[in-house]
Amino acid sequence: MIARVRAEKRSPQASVLYGGSADGYIQAKAEGLLEKYESPQAAAIPATMKDPGDYWTGIYIGYIGFVANKKNLTELGVPLPMTWNDLLRTELKGKVMIANPGTAGAAYTMLATLVQLQGEPAALQYMKKLHGQVKEYPKSAVTAVQMVGKGEAAVGVAFLQDAIRLREQGMQDLIIGTPREGTGYEIGAVAIVKNGPGQLAARKFVDWALSKKAQEIGQSVGSYQFPALPEAKSPPAVDSLRQNTRLIVYDFAWAGKNRKALVEKWKETVK
Repeated sequence: MIARVRAEKRSPQASVLYGGSADGYIQAKAEGLLEKYESPQAAAIPATMKDPGDYWTGIYIGYIGFVANKKNLTELGVPLPMTWNDLLRTELKGKVMIANPGTAGAAYTMLATLVQLQGEPAALQYMKKLHGQVKEYPKSAVTAVQMVGKGEAAVGVAFLQDAIRLREQGMQDLIIGTPREGTGYEIGAVAIVKNGPGQLAARKFVDWALSKKAQEIGQSVGSYQFPALPEAKSPPAVDSLRQNTRLIVYDFAWAGKNRKALVEKWKETVK
């Protein structure tokens, strides 16, 4: 999404960016791709979930975690991973599915989480070891979850709300877990594209996206993120994740600023 807006910078075709991790929005702001707009609705959004300069505002939160195929794990004789190092078990060689951090927000959030947990050298060394376990790096983390659900891989890493949705849609073998050491999360955001068409309509859309009504619509169609607006009700399907997940103090500003460089280092590490 950010790559397309960057490519269209001289003649923007979109008015609004909607959804996707704030890491990308921070990068887009730094590149001058976003229009500043302080929505009247943004006052109710916590300060930690919006840009201090009013270039983007959070609309939801999603947790990173492990997604596994229960049947495959049983056949392999291994339990659901509960730590990051569990993905390195010999039984899982060639059976792990992780999206490309350069194209998938979930995969980049995983990479940035590991760097913040372990430090950059240790995290890149871990990703090098994990590379030997990975079957494929699809462009989308949702694709990774689907492949795990179909039994084409045993374990994946993704935003957990996607696994919950796909399980409800029929992939009954999907099970989820979160690492004991802690995990990162996304703040999905909304922003206006600089010099995009229909700026007034874009502002109205942002106002709507930050409303209680808009933030509660997603769960009615299988979108199970936690709303950014405190007064909006969370989907019952993910309520238990709050009690069972240890979140790190994820540094979005750092992750956004270092996204391009960190992805390049990952590419060099796993090639």
